[in-house]
Amino acid sequence: MATSSNAAIPTVPGLVFTRYIVKEIGSVAFPFKGRKEQELTGVYILEFENGERYVGQALNVVRRVANHRRRWPDLYALEFAQCPAHELNQFEQRTISHQERCYTLRNKSITNLPGGPGEFTVSVEEEGTLELPSSRNERRHIRTDAPRAREKFWELLRLPVYEEELIPLVGRYLNETVSDPIGTQRYLWTISALPATNKRRGERRITTISCGNLETLVIAEWKQEDWVAYGGFVNIAAEILTEDHLRRIDAVEGVLEIMPARYRQRQDVIAVHLENLEAFHRLLDLPEVLDAAYRLNVGLMRQGATMYRRFHNEHLANDIINAAGAFGY
Repeated sequence: MATSSNAAIPTVPGLVFTRYIVKEIGSVAFPFKGRKEQELTGVYILEFENGERYVGQALNVVRRVANHRRRWPDLYALEFAQCPAHELNQFEQRTISHQERCYTLRNKSITNLPGGPGEFTVSVEEEGTLELPSSRNERRHIRTDAPRAREKFWELLRLPVYEEELIPLVGRYLNETVSDPIGTQRYLWTISALPATNKRRGERRITTISCGNLETLVIAEWKQEDWVAYGGFVNIAAEILTEDHLRRIDAVEGVLEIMPARYRQRQDVIAVHLENLEAFHRLLDLPEVLDAAYRLNVGLMRQGATMYRRFHNEHLANDIINAAGAFGY
């Protein structure tokens, strides 16, 4: 988890920085949870594992540092000092001047001639770095130069079940069985798009949700020459299920099998396998299933940060969260 010192000795007159160790957490939102918007405005210093630093200003430090992290995975610590928005420019410059006396900075100067006639690399919000060639013919294209995570998301978008079946189902599952899906995504739970796990001829996983370090919902595609079907399984906690609960689950139309699932991360897990996406919804209609799914998920999330952060597909996660928020799955 993030740790912070008490209010540090000001390194720049007028600013007091607080330091957070952020190497092992998936999101810097947690140290700042509950703060008002104006309390997120200020000057920040990023510390990297090789000793280099970066100084910046932000109206919202959580969003700004999240963007930096996509570009610089070697981020170790964050120092942040609140500052009024109208004073950001001057205090950022003062902090840069102070830091460059002792540290190598990754800051790049801004000029009126950005890079001259050649290529110029800039930081962008979502994808890290992109090249901006001076010739239009050398520009990068949406379809041909997108990162792999986005390409997989696009492939999901083309599935006939994506909008009307997959999104409502996964949105409902997250809303019913995961605590604070927006705030804990990528850090305590992840969702993948077309993962390579257990891929076989005629069968592939469409998406996998993991809480902590264990898969909890898997949706798969089974395909042959003349047909395609979608199903999968849900993992739930066994310890709160009675025999009557298990009979009710077994009676749900579309349930193929109920079986113990063996994982090193968690004992007493039951996997419920389903033959189609409609069966998922019928299963989630049972309160005991929702309780057992939540019990498993929250316990896994309480174990700490997931090791699957790099497989999290933010494009898919945001689409599901936005749809669930707009339409109330």
